[in-house]
Amino acid sequence: MQKLNYANIQISKSTELAFVRFFVSLALAAITTIWAIYLFSFGLSESEVGLISSIFVIVSVGSSLFAIPILEKYNQRKIIIVSLLISIVGFGILLIITNLYFFLAVYLVLVINTILRVNASDILFRDNSEDGKLNRQMSIMFCIINFAWLIGPLIAGFFLVEYGLRSVFLSAAGFYAMALILFLILKISPLQKERDGLDKHILLNLIYFVKDKTLQLPYLISMGLQVWWGFVYIYLPLFIIKAGLSNGTVSVFIAVLVIPLIIFEYFVGKASEKLGFRKFFKYGFFLLSLISLALFFINNIYLQLTLVVIASIAASFIEPIDGAFFFKQVKRLDEEKYYPIFATSKDLGAALGKFIPAIVLLFLPNQFAFLTMFVLMAVFFYISLKIKEVIVPY
Repeated sequence: MQKLNYANIQISKSTELAFVRFFVSLALAAITTIWAIYLFSFGLSESEVGLISSIFVIVSVGSSLFAIPILEKYNQRKIIIVSLLISIVGFGILLIITNLYFFLAVYLVLVINTILRVNASDILFRDNSEDGKLNRQMSIMFCIINFAWLIGPLIAGFFLVEYGLRSVFLSAAGFYAMALILFLILKISPLQKERDGLDKHILLNLIYFVKDKTLQLPYLISMGLQVWWGFVYIYLPLFIIKAGLSNGTVSVFIAVLVIPLIIFEYFVGKASEKLGFRKFFKYGFFLLSLISLALFFINNIYLQLTLVVIASIAASFIEPIDGAFFFKQVKRLDEEKYYPIFATSKDLGAALGKFIPAIVLLFLPNQFAFLTMFVLMAVFFYISLKIKEVIVPY
């Protein structure tokens, strides 16, 4: 029997970066697991938690827009290193904070810091991906990231049960430290791009982006999925606690939520190289709207959680390829100019997924949050029908 020579196995730079993002995602998954519960512990209501979360997302949108000259002036590697250091220190500070307003102030800095890192990481990933295989490589990245989202909540649940809520901040700082060490070891270099100067015309870039129909659809598709995730990660944990279930149930639910993503996203990315984007976006949003409508008529919390997990199959049709859909529309030289604007789609979508249900829940019972999501997902389904499919290599 011939032996495998593992020394000859080549791992692409984009996949190496995905492993760095694995540790970052462990930290994000841990924090997301306890975010709503932690705010809830200060005596805030479901609506207040949603509104505060929406405000942070709005800050993210503004930060992303002003990130353009920073991304053009400094290479992505330096930005990522500094950002990871700030995250380690920031979450270490959160470990010892007990005042709500001080907590929100520090977290505000971390949100802005995260936006810079995410933009830099996504552009660095794209520039280190093979031409013609971006869909597949982004799918591999999401499989790795979603595996972190599978075990991250379980780790957070362990710290939560054994050491209390704030101990999760310590675990997050540890994961960021691991990400930094791995990133320093790996020699992932940014692509050198010749520029005439820094682009400081943020408003003009935004106006051009909004007017460009080829960029509008990727933006709206990405935003639509984040509306769903913004709703799920904020309100389902609150509904679980309100139903009398334990904090541990929240951790298990968030972990199980990503299993369909891990199973299906690689195959979606690979198939989209031949079938294109439109079919996957269309069926993804149609299923999300259908499941949301079903949730409105169901009162049993266990059935609701089961349906939301099944909805992750629909989300897997969209998540691994919405970024590739955007990169297909822009030149490499314009990535730093337009990607931060595109990235606001995720923040704006998450804000809408938190803010709109928050307004509804001020006046109506929890079930109407699901009816709200049905309407929103139906709107994005309609938008997906406007995509004209042209399958070409990158």
